[in-house]
Amino acid sequence: MALPKVNPLPTPQGFTTKEGGLSTAGYQFLQSLYQGAAAALSGLGVVQASQEAIDVSIEYPQNQDYPIEINAPYGYTITQVDSYCASGSCTATVKIGTTALGGTANSVSTSLQSQPRTSANVVAAGNTTKVTISSNSACNRLRLVLWITRT
Repeated sequence: MALPKVNPLPTPQGFTTKEGGLSTAGYQFLQSLYQGAAAALSGLGVVQASQEAIDVSIEYPQNQDYPIEINAPYGYTITQVDSYCASGSCTATVKIGTTALGGTANSVSTSLQSQPRTSANVVAAGNTTKVTISSNSACNRLRLVLWITRT
């Protein structure tokens, strides 16, 4: 993006008239600054699609459902789920409502696992997301990161 043109800076005496008012050159300079700033900031009112993360921590997970988000404020696509735990292991299945994300559930262990999501992964505004923990074997300090892109 090219920077907007700003009028040349008048000399200090050029900013004011003999009566102490704002001179035409001073006004034109300030107006060009305003227009340049307005042009530079014109697109900032809209949230652009970008990668964000929803971070979930469960200290001592049990074999059950855990809500992640109730009544999502905006739509988004879950593109990846990362998982890790401090000790033990379990299986983590992320769901939108009652539908599991497409792909393989996360096998949570002390090694970071990343599962890309390409199907059944769109959350509409108002939806609920949850994670179902199963096959728990003394899992402690479960950590999930849902990578999302707003839609």
